[in-house]
Amino acid sequence: MKVLKFDKNFSFILDYIVVISLLSSFSYFLSLYLQSSKSFVNQISSIIQTTQISIIFVQSILLVGAAILMAIIILFLLIKKNYILIRYIFVLLICFSVLYINILYFNPLYNLFLNIEYNLLIYLIIIFISSLLSYGVFYAKSNIYNEISLITITSQIGALLGNIFNILQTTIILILFSIYDIFSVFWGPIGKIVSNLENEEKYNLSLDSKESELFLHGMFLRISNIEIGIGDLVFYSMLISNVTSLGVIPLIFALVGISLGYFITINMTKKFRIFPGLPIPVIISLALIWIFIYL
Repeated sequence: MKVLKFDKNFSFILDYIVVISLLSSFSYFLSLYLQSSKSFVNQISSIIQTTQISIIFVQSILLVGAAILMAIIILFLLIKKNYILIRYIFVLLICFSVLYINILYFNPLYNLFLNIEYNLLIYLIIIFISSLLSYGVFYAKSNIYNEISLITITSQIGALLGNIFNILQTTIILILFSIYDIFSVFWGPIGKIVSNLENEEKYNLSLDSKESELFLHGMFLRISNIEIGIGDLVFYSMLISNVTSLGVIPLIFALVGISLGYFITINMTKKFRIFPGLPIPVIISLALIWIFIYL
């Protein structure tokens, strides 16, 4: 989470309420859809879900390792000033992910139609929707179009993860990612990436403010003067989606934890300017959820 200019009047509160409401609603209904439909996601979850701590740690470390590797690659290319290549890699990864995710979401419809023509129509719809979302994330001039696209995509990814893993797996994955988030922001790749970009702008080396904004477009969701990484939104959505099967109270606890943690994090940005957006909301939410489970 990065603060561009701290707003002492807290005008971002209304914007945040709108964003978190949309993210929560999309995540909730997508999760219900995945739980009620006979999708390929259910088959994946039956294979991946486990309660064995050792296996869960291996799964979590693999996911964190992939994130670390990607951050290191981006930092290396950033040092080499290969901004265009970074942009192309990020765009291609997101576009491919959006297309594949929508295929998974539309998977239950394949069984409804045996006619090849109908299935072809479904694929065309998938490509159309995926194209609209990808364009909205990276190239839309409308802020509303861009924000809706980002919220939709992060909700889709989060809902998938939330239904693939159980609550124990989700807890360990989010804790490990929170630890990595702290390290990465203060001492690791993310902090260095942001610092490098700010130095480029400050000393007018090779990246002006407009180029920086274009370079980062699609990587963050801006709420007033606050930028939240799409990774944070994915994990918020993952937590919300994961607890939908546990009932209304855990869902409320997740929302309260994320909201309260967000505002605490915002206050921390007054001191640090850039602060990890994952740890505080995740820890508060998980604490409330597990207290409910054991009570």
